[in-house]
Amino acid sequence: MTERPRILFVAMAHSVHTAHWLNLVAESGDYEVVLYSSLYMPRHPSLNTNIKVYYPVLWGGKYHENGRFYILRRIADLIRCRLTGMPSGSYHTAVAPLVQLIKNYKPRILHGLEFQHSCYLAREALQKLPADQKPGFGVTNWGSDIYHYRQYPRHMRRISAVLAAADFYTCECARDIDIAKSSGFKGIFWPVIPGCAGFNTALLEQIANAAPAPSQRSQIMIKGYQHFAGRALTTLAALKACVAEIRPYRLCLFSTSFRVKCAYRKFARQYGLQVEFIPNVSQRDMLTYYSHARCFIATTVSDGISTSVLEAMSVGCFPIQTDRACCQEWFAHGKTGFATSMENIASVTAAIKQALSDDTLVDNAAPINRATIMLRCDEKPIQKTLLSNYAAFC
Repeated sequence: MTERPRILFVAMAHSVHTAHWLNLVAESGDYEVVLYSSLYMPRHPSLNTNIKVYYPVLWGGKYHENGRFYILRRIADLIRCRLTGMPSGSYHTAVAPLVQLIKNYKPRILHGLEFQHSCYLAREALQKLPADQKPGFGVTNWGSDIYHYRQYPRHMRRISAVLAAADFYTCECARDIDIAKSSGFKGIFWPVIPGCAGFNTALLEQIANAAPAPSQRSQIMIKGYQHFAGRALTTLAALKACVAEIRPYRLCLFSTSFRVKCAYRKFARQYGLQVEFIPNVSQRDMLTYYSHARCFIATTVSDGISTSVLEAMSVGCFPIQTDRACCQEWFAHGKTGFATSMENIASVTAAIKQALSDDTLVDNAAPINRATIMLRCDEKPIQKTLLSNYAAFC
């Protein structure tokens, strides 16, 4: 029996996007797929059980397949950092184990999904291998990986080093292709592919067909991130300027921190509003939430094409996203979505008011957005694209 080509991925094992991308490759049967986790987190439950996941041993430059007790190992990593003065995080202890795994596994392709945790690490490992042991090197840009971090000189040096070493590059925003070119990439560009690797369009159809018309819906979906890029509290400031308009709707937030929850609870109590914090649920359940929401609001200082925007569009939830994401590559501002300004909170408020008052706008946008997602986010054509491009390097 002919041995299948091997692909070694370096990515976050707990990410649903990692799981979906790897599953599409593994399910074809064309490749043997292995994952080296760039963070000490458990494998995502949807990851194909035939895919082995390896983790670094915190001392000794070894790797292991047992991903249990990751919390205890994370604590051990923090203790090691305090004792040695090295920065926290798996990156600084994970290079040597990855080098050993590459030597033992002998993959045709080493593919990093996401730059800051995964591609930096993969490139560092490649530097420690002799030329005849180096596999083809691919990198995938998630979200803001180069668009946001290029403004920091320390990161820009690493980004340029990764791109210079890479044989192929994939991203979810056309805007990032030019950035990669100007940052030193000389290899092959794959087609623009969402970082989530698409959706099961049969599931989308099922949920969308059962949903009420957007103008008849009673929820508003809100992205709850408040971190280096997410600005859920800026969204809150915009909502405070349109309390009368949002009063009939339930505010549904996901991916919220304790600070964000406290702020929105206080807001809801002050004005007698309905608020719900969505726990970690399945994709089906999340899509169901979107299918009962009139609009979706995300305020960020930087992003790629947020999977949340794509999910909202797929089931008729009108997207309102700040223009620091590449959302205008997917919807038409003013017609099928609003690309608001991060520098102008009033533009977010105005977009919310119009989306809640203009029934024709949201109802007309729904079938157009749905068709866009069905055309560009169907996992089956994306799977074919992945397999054909991997074949070119095997």
